[in-house]
Amino acid sequence: VQLRSIAQNITFIAVMRSILTMDPTGTAAAAHTVSAQMFQLGVIAILALSTLAAILIPQRMNAVTSEGGLFEAKKLADRLIVWGLLLGVTLGSLQACSLPVLKFITPLEGVQEMARLPVLIGAVQMPLNGLVYILEGIMQGHQAFPRLAGGMFVSTGLMLCALKVWGHSLEGVWFCFFVFNISRLAFGLRHHLVDGPLAPGKLRKLAAAEAAA
Repeated sequence: VQLRSIAQNITFIAVMRSILTMDPTGTAAAAHTVSAQMFQLGVIAILALSTLAAILIPQRMNAVTSEGGLFEAKKLADRLIVWGLLLGVTLGSLQACSLPVLKFITPLEGVQEMARLPVLIGAVQMPLNGLVYILEGIMQGHQAFPRLAGGMFVSTGLMLCALKVWGHSLEGVWFCFFVFNISRLAFGLRHHLVDGPLAPGKLRKLAAAEAAA
């Protein structure tokens, strides 16, 4: 968990460094702060669902009732992933419609104008975040912490490379978050679909073994 936090902090430091060096007037930094504040409002709701996934999945896996077991946990995990996507779409739509709110957050027209496109980019990313955070919550429920940390370090490395290519403008920096989160999504999907305890292939083998017994 600590290694994952270290990787996240490296990402955020690299982002702020890129933003501070691109504009000595501070306008880009102010616009980024405004965009991030609006983005975080939606992420908080997604993080709550991610925490719920981390709690419910192991409970369902270890339950001794008829509603427990790996197969029921898989159904619950799939539902949570769909809810995460739908929540992301809803929050992204609300964020995209909230552009008029910028004038209430900052009175500076230059900051408002510069923050518009990052806010829209963040809105487009919200469904992606819905998937990423739910999948990572499921991984936490499975206690797959080494995989989480490894995926975060790889994603951070890709993010740093993306910043070198596109991190010369505020919009480019926010675009780089697509690289960061798509990498995290790939690790989450691999765990859920290929080699995690709820991977379909493993469940099919378990069902076959139970049927043979």
